[in-house]
Amino acid sequence: MKYFTRFGCASLGVLGLLGAPRWARAQDAGAPAETPAPTPSTPAPASGTSGAADDSAPAAEPAATAPELPAQPASEPAPAETERQQPAASAQDSKGAKPAGSKSEAPARTWQIPVAAPSNTEDSEAVAGFSGKLGSHQDHWLVWLGIRNDYVRDATYDMFADDDALTVFSVGGGRTVWVSGDLSLAALGLWEIGARSAETRGNDMSLRVQRFELGPELRYHFHYRFYGFGRLGLGAQYTHATIDDELFNGELVSNDWAFAGDLSGGAAVELFGPPSGEQRKPRAWFVAEAGYALVTNTTLSFSPGSGAPERAASEELGELDLSAPLFRLAVLCTY
Repeated sequence: MKYFTRFGCASLGVLGLLGAPRWARAQDAGAPAETPAPTPSTPAPASGTSGAADDSAPAAEPAATAPELPAQPASEPAPAETERQQPAASAQDSKGAKPAGSKSEAPARTWQIPVAAPSNTEDSEAVAGFSGKLGSHQDHWLVWLGIRNDYVRDATYDMFADDDALTVFSVGGGRTVWVSGDLSLAALGLWEIGARSAETRGNDMSLRVQRFELGPELRYHFHYRFYGFGRLGLGAQYTHATIDDELFNGELVSNDWAFAGDLSGGAAVELFGPPSGEQRKPRAWFVAEAGYALVTNTTLSFSPGSGAPERAASEELGELDLSAPLFRLAVLCTY
């Protein structure tokens, strides 16, 4: 009995040693491992008990041994995440697969901001036919017709007019004598004539003036069709005044000369004419100017005119001052 007990214990020990490796492999197959499990080696049977181990080996092998599954890394993503990442990875792979020099690759866009090229002085004019040279716009003969209005404040003048205005008809002409860039100088001459009349103390009184002047005109062309100018006129004024005296049914006359001078400035705008300055063609300008007229005093000393009766007596009305601000509008023709 003692030997039988020892033999049974030895048999159970051998069976335990044989079944332990297989049970461990079955547990490892059910759970993933981080690294592949090493292939276990079957231990050799113990000496002295080989017969008993061989007899009990078929019974000790577990029939339900699970097949070994390939180990999966613990860091492998879940199937759902793998499906979401697969399109992105394929897109990146397709981009990376394109060669650097492929024709299908779109060229890089370059944005360019248009910048206006610097214009030359001669090209500053956007008018067809104008080369940039003033030419005959500046250097020409000229003639003008206009109307001038003086505002006379003298009390003696009130005997010849109901208001302060003295309107005269103006005619002038001249020639450009010097040109330098946009500056030019012209020599001008003019003749002006005007008259006023009124009834004073029961007598018809009239006044007629004529002015003759010569002087320079300095111009500056801001544009080939526009220039400003300053003018100085020096000359003389002739005054003819009459009184129709009803007492002796005759006329009294006063004639006198006075020194006259004008200082004015204005602007001229070309209304008609070709743009090209190289062509000497007729051109029409509109002129507006303002200034001041300085005239020495005129003595009004009336004496009987031709045909007056002998009993007619002379009459003195004092001095007449025709100095006044002036304004002129004119049409200028150049060639």
